[in-house]
Amino acid sequence: WFQIIMPWHSGDGQTDQQRMVPPIAIQILVLVFSFLIGIGIIVLSWHNFRSGRGDIGGSVRVMVCFFIVSFFSGLFLADHSISLVGEMWILLVILRNSVFLSVLVGLMYSALEPQIRRMWPELLISWSRLVAGDVRDPMIGRDILMGALLGTVVYAIGTLHAFLPHWLMGEPTPTASHYFRWDGFLPGVADSFSWLPAALLSTLIITFVIFIFLFITRRKWIAIVVFACVFGLGGGGGFGRWGDLPLGVELFVLLLMVGIMIAALMRFGIVGLLVYQLFYFTLANRPFIFNPESIYFEASIAGLLVTLAIVAYGFVVSLGGARFDLGRLLDPSPGS
Repeated sequence: WFQIIMPWHSGDGQTDQQRMVPPIAIQILVLVFSFLIGIGIIVLSWHNFRSGRGDIGGSVRVMVCFFIVSFFSGLFLADHSISLVGEMWILLVILRNSVFLSVLVGLMYSALEPQIRRMWPELLISWSRLVAGDVRDPMIGRDILMGALLGTVVYAIGTLHAFLPHWLMGEPTPTASHYFRWDGFLPGVADSFSWLPAALLSTLIITFVIFIFLFITRRKWIAIVVFACVFGLGGGGGFGRWGDLPLGVELFVLLLMVGIMIAALMRFGIVGLLVYQLFYFTLANRPFIFNPESIYFEASIAGLLVTLAIVAYGFVVSLGGARFDLGRLLDPSPGS
């Protein structure tokens, strides 16, 4: 019999998406681990609430912000119906998902915040100021800038890694693993903000897992190493397709990407990791096509503007009210 091998298929007959799926044993392990994490979140949240150690006000603010972004981005990106019944059903689904995820994020935050404050308070400095409403704090701006930079760097490394087999060994050209179907400026803006809830949820999950290992090992560096190993075994955290390059190269690239992600958390806290995740998700899951004839042109412009707006906000806030003097920055003379 014959089989048509399309450009997005590899030589073994599997698509890139199929090759990115980890083995079934790893999937089961991740599923069991996720269930245990959920139980732990509920127990810790209830314990913190009963003992009065949880930041209830912060949890509520995080839940409300998460719900607003999730609900309205869902409204803009939904396939709306011309019938009233169909539209009501769509709204109910969006509302259900937004409420569920908001409650989950609130529980995770209330479970994590007291533990972080007790065992690793440096991670919460800029985040606490952001939650408190001090949006012009220079440390917040710095962490936003560095998170954006590190997320972009990891995306660039992942893209380079994806194309290396094609350049070096003649493998098929890698294709996008996600189908972006939004056209227009407003849907492009909504799509950019729609990754914020996913970034926050991912940030809290990563932090929670690290703190589980920290609670078990009582050593930060051991917890980080164990997390990096588990994260790598889980398929590289969605960093892309693996297995086409020599094992040593694959391990080096994977450890480099995971190391940068961990550095974003350890050095720039929750805010740094949140922005890192936001930029990585946005860059990895949408096209940036600036050909005016493309249907994605307006959405690409919208995504670019949102990205630049976040960077500009971080830059301005990081100055702390001081004037930016480019000449002084570039002048290498002593005393400048």
